[in-house]
Amino acid sequence: MNKIILSALALLVMTASAFTLRNGSAAPAIPGNPELTTNGAFRDGVYTGKLAGESGDQYHVATARWATGYDRVRFAAGYDQGYKAQLALRAAK
Repeated sequence: MNKIILSALALLVMTASAFTLRNGSAAPAIPGNPELTTNGAFRDGVYTGKLAGESGDQYHVATARWATGYDRVRFAAGYDQGYKAQLALRAAK
């Protein structure tokens, strides 16, 4: 009887842990639009825009590296977001 209770308790703990870990790691990096979280062009644009803003470069979106118009639009949107966020941080200092 004790083995059954212990086994059921262990199974419950493992199941709860699995759900907690799975749901905890699924937090979107970009609040409000989870589709952009997984878009490589958008994420690259955010990173590139952030670097440009940190170094004080002029606003310049280089979308030619992306093959499709869809990716170019996403890269430009990400660059805009990253650049403006960095400018806001610099202005707040």
